[in-house]
Amino acid sequence: MDVQERVTSPTYQLARGYEGRANGVPVQINHLDLYRLEGVEDRDVLELDDYVDRRAITFIEWAEPVLDLLEAPTLIKLAHATPTTRHVSITGPIPERLRSC
Repeated sequence: MDVQERVTSPTYQLARGYEGRANGVPVQINHLDLYRLEGVEDRDVLELDDYVDRRAITFIEWAEPVLDLLEAPTLIKLAHATPTTRHVSITGPIPERLRSC
């Protein structure tokens, strides 16, 4: 994604944005961490539309509070298989989304 700056968790800010490139084209990359949220009743609470714009790539950790508000999300779930390995599952409209990256 060719992000030049240091990427850190937005745990206390909820969201961070970065400028990157996908296939040589500038792209906004967003990273949300919703760990501290219990629920979201209205997508405007987080100005969610600003982060899930089709021209942006958005990663959301602890996304459960907003899953019902997202249209056709691609979900990547990581789980501990052993202390040193992870199991990864990917569901959603992957092929269409990856073509634009």
